[in-house]
Amino acid sequence: MASTTAQVSLTNVTTGVGATIDFTVAKKSVTMVVFTSGLVTEVLVQVEASQDATNWVSIASVDATTRPRSVDLNRGAYRYYRASVAKDAVGGGKVTATFMEAD
Repeated sequence: MASTTAQVSLTNVTTGVGATIDFTVAKKSVTMVVFTSGLVTEVLVQVEASQDATNWVSIASVDATTRPRSVDLNRGAYRYYRASVAKDAVGGGKVTATFMEAD
């Protein structure tokens, strides 16, 4: 059964790697949404996925200064997901990234 609560990986940051989200079993239909607070003129948030929470691959990215600020992921089944700021936030604002399974 799909989770009905978004799980937060990044919270109000300008840089860094977010918390690991463990979906307990591999999920291939997951959505990441990026929220901004304050003025953000530049930032790139990557989606990283893993089978073992040790070895990570980048599978997508979101430019949080344009719309949509989300990405639907269906590029293989992974158990673990996390957000990572690939290009630091510029402009004084911060970003938050959440994940939710869709299946």
